[in-house]
Amino acid sequence: MAENIEWVLFKTYSNIANALFHKSILDEAGIPSVIINDKDTTFLLGEIELYTEKDYFEKAQNLIAKL
Repeated sequence: MAENIEWVLFKTYSNIANALFHKSILDEAGIPSVIINDKDTTFLLGEIELYTEKDYFEKAQNLIAKL
């Protein structure tokens, strides 16, 4: 049976490059994360959201804060 994973919003971005950079840092540290891109490509409205598993949230915060 699949495990229920609780994802929490870690950070929002206005451009994909910053989101991908932070995701790569989290990936290298073994912290599961996903990007949800809700930005409208025509009008550039909305945000790009980076989520991490709830159990890794604090570790992710500490890691990104050191950058």
